[in-house]
Amino acid sequence: MTSFPGQILIENPTQQYAARFIDLYYEKYGMKTVAYYTDAVDMHRAAPRFPILRSDAIAADYLVDPNHVENLVPVLKSDHTIAAVIPYYELAVLRTAELARALGLDCVNPDVLERFRNKFEQKKFLQSIDGGPRINAVATVKTIADVEAAAATGRFNRYVLKPTFGFGNSHVAFFDAQSSRDALVGYFSGLEGASVLMEEYLDGREYSVKGQIDGVGNVIVMAIHHTPYKRANGRTNLVSEFRQIHHDDPLFAELAAYATEVLKCTGLTRSPFHMDVIIDESGPCMVEVGARFSGDGNAFDINDLHANKIDVFDIAAHYYLTNEDYGPIDLDWDAYDARPRRSVYGVSYRRERIYEIHGIDEIEAMPEFAGWRQKPAVGLRVVPTVDLATKPWQLSLVSDSEERLDAAAAKARATLSWNDAAEGTDRDALKALAYVPVAKRRWHLRPRPFFIRPTRVTAAVAHYVDERMQAHAANKSKRGEVLIQDPTQWYAARFIDLYYTEYGMKAVAFFTDEADMRRAVAQFPILTTAAISASYVTDPADIGELLPVIRERHNIVAVIPYYEPALGPATRLANSLDLDWSQPAVLVRYRDKYSQKEYLRGLENGPRVNATAQVTNADDVIAAVAGGSFSRFVLKPNAGYGNHEVGFFSASTERSELEEYFASLDGETVLMEEFLDGAEYCVVGQTNGTGEATVLAVYSTPHVEANGRPNLVSEFRQVHHFDPLFAELADYARSVIEATELVRSPFHVDIIRDAKGPCLIEAGARFAGDGNAFDLNELHGHRFDVFDIAAHYYLTAEDDEPIPVNWEAYDSRAYRVLYGISTKRERIYELNGVEEIEAMPEFVRWRLKPQVGARVEKTVDLATKPWQLTIAGESEEHLDAVEAHIRELLVWNTDTQGAKVAAMKARALVPFASRRWRARPRRFMLRPTRVDELPWTQAR
Repeated sequence: MTSFPGQILIENPTQQYAARFIDLYYEKYGMKTVAYYTDAVDMHRAAPRFPILRSDAIAADYLVDPNHVENLVPVLKSDHTIAAVIPYYELAVLRTAELARALGLDCVNPDVLERFRNKFEQKKFLQSIDGGPRINAVATVKTIADVEAAAATGRFNRYVLKPTFGFGNSHVAFFDAQSSRDALVGYFSGLEGASVLMEEYLDGREYSVKGQIDGVGNVIVMAIHHTPYKRANGRTNLVSEFRQIHHDDPLFAELAAYATEVLKCTGLTRSPFHMDVIIDESGPCMVEVGARFSGDGNAFDINDLHANKIDVFDIAAHYYLTNEDYGPIDLDWDAYDARPRRSVYGVSYRRERIYEIHGIDEIEAMPEFAGWRQKPAVGLRVVPTVDLATKPWQLSLVSDSEERLDAAAAKARATLSWNDAAEGTDRDALKALAYVPVAKRRWHLRPRPFFIRPTRVTAAVAHYVDERMQAHAANKSKRGEVLIQDPTQWYAARFIDLYYTEYGMKAVAFFTDEADMRRAVAQFPILTTAAISASYVTDPADIGELLPVIRERHNIVAVIPYYEPALGPATRLANSLDLDWSQPAVLVRYRDKYSQKEYLRGLENGPRVNATAQVTNADDVIAAVAGGSFSRFVLKPNAGYGNHEVGFFSASTERSELEEYFASLDGETVLMEEFLDGAEYCVVGQTNGTGEATVLAVYSTPHVEANGRPNLVSEFRQVHHFDPLFAELADYARSVIEATELVRSPFHVDIIRDAKGPCLIEAGARFAGDGNAFDLNELHGHRFDVFDIAAHYYLTAEDDEPIPVNWEAYDSRAYRVLYGISTKRERIYELNGVEEIEAMPEFVRWRLKPQVGARVEKTVDLATKPWQLTIAGESEEHLDAVEAHIRELLVWNTDTQGAKVAAMKARALVPFASRRWRARPRRFMLRPTRVDELPWTQAR
């Protein structure tokens, strides 16, 4: 695959297609989105509808004048590495093509896309090709005089006028040689001087052809629909339905062949397409063609038509990034023909607000009903339908025959009505109640701290950034490379991207597990990009073999211990490479819980620490209990993490139970510590070059008892800065961290607060796991980036600016992370509640999203949780109710009996197999050097 470090760029992500692309690039490719908006109002409307716009999937937001999008270019070049632009809707096609040209991207051909936004130029270009496809007569006009002059040529006895750059059937009008001048005056008066396409009228049936073009120009037709029109509101071309043309219909082949001929002539590659075609007595002729998905949710229907064996968004996302072959596209024409789908469009005849509505329940109860694309509701304002943008409703139907769909469509139209309350009804009261949902929507749209806060890009900003970028390029120093162990998680991908884009430094990656490496490459494409200088595989028991390789081939200036098992090797490697970050005496204690607490206990006036002992078997435990300090105690691996293998015991525990615990550990050294009866908390922050600790957040971490474990984490509850408890816990955590003499490192401290006050459980010299680091940025209103701060201190002891903590933003809302608990090992074959949860205004993001096909384990620690998500709201009390509702909603495999369960279990293996297929070895995957095969390591 082509190398694509960096991010994707998308204009006005205010629709469902955009949200799907953003989610797909983030989840599959590990790539964040740079979003830019040309309308602040649309941006604010989109934020509550699509929570992903406020998630970590977004790298940055910008607000820019639509007439001066070029101002964005220096900002993008300075602050981002854009790998692809996504022209998901019509208005973005030309602007993103221009940006792609300015950024030097090969993902779009600007010259080709410029024709796709200019209907006249596209048709003239196609007419100029010898032996090219049939195209009707066209002219470009701006005035009535232009129309009359074109009509005088004799080519336009009947003709159509439409904006040259229009879309969505807007401002399309039909005329003939006898049309009055007044009719033309009326048409042009509404266009304010816009360029207009005049084209020969074709008297036939209209169709829509949809599909994808690959990297070398092959056209893949995926669906064809007939689009019958309805006459209403003075318009003759209102779309009434999208009726599927079956693959076995000879008409399908005729239309597909014509569309393929046209598209090959246009020169378009690496793009979805839709083409409107009319068939008259002379055969097919193009109406217009778009270099994007067809609108109105049609792209989702294509997946359904092929039994969801394909994902058109995944295919398009692939080709926006690279021209390499996507692989087999499993079009299921048997499924396509067996279960026809139909989109049905509504028409409204006047402007009004819906205050009462009939037929919704009856329609949704129809066996043919497949879902709303646009659902009418009380409180909504409808307008007279004149184009696709003004339809009042749209729904999808599916059945086993077109005749059934005819009947279902007719029934839906007859059933659905509004504002026809019977006589005697208090219509004024109904109209008043209709404003309740309006008020609720407006309330959800109110400005809130976690809403999008875009950077306004003006000409002055662009000029400043351009100057800064030039100065940065002139002074940029190639200061070597960073070394990172097992970059198989999100934190590692973020560090690699940051060092590459912000510091111009590549990463040297080494892996201690090849299976984990292969899985990571499929999840984090940055591992196959230019951001990686070299990759190695080494024995985890002998990482020292890597040292001569590193010294011979690389100039390492920092090691990045982003997760717990990497801390010890990172310390040894940094020390051996003479890096000034190295803190061997300090960091070795962070991987040895017993030594850490013994060290703290030995300090004069040091922080409170509970009683501890180091044990390796039941005899050691019994002897320690006899000393009198352990009436109740906890056992845990001395070098463990993630709540793994933690056991709770007392002086009365039977010897057999202790022996059973030690037998499960394979001889690991164990920490025995005094049990503390109190609430548990977590404090997170960063130390600077002199060891001064800055606390960035405090959480309460209540535990629940399940699966025989009394200490399963159920949530992270934010402790607010104004709460006196915050200061007490922060002061204690700072005293612990500064006493350990840790410098230049993120940290997290787990604390229990009992009747005597705070007491250390354990401390980590790294970010807290489970995505907590991403949450810190958002808690402080994105005033800083904790990854950037940590990256700075891994490189240098020079103090950066003080961290600009924003406690006002931190306290302005309640913020909570929820953890799921599963009670058994199983594969999810049926899943409920995900869509409802994502639609909640309090939903922020998933950290671990449950999916059909995923296998869940019985939860015994943090590593075996089945799901994790973040919510935010106005108060803790409000989030209590939201949390309870989420835990009630999110369930799986509730249907355990009946014939359909076997079918569901079989279907659940499809996404599992798909993930395996995506992670298969391919030529663009890592080919790491095996350290033990290098000559100098063999010689040793």
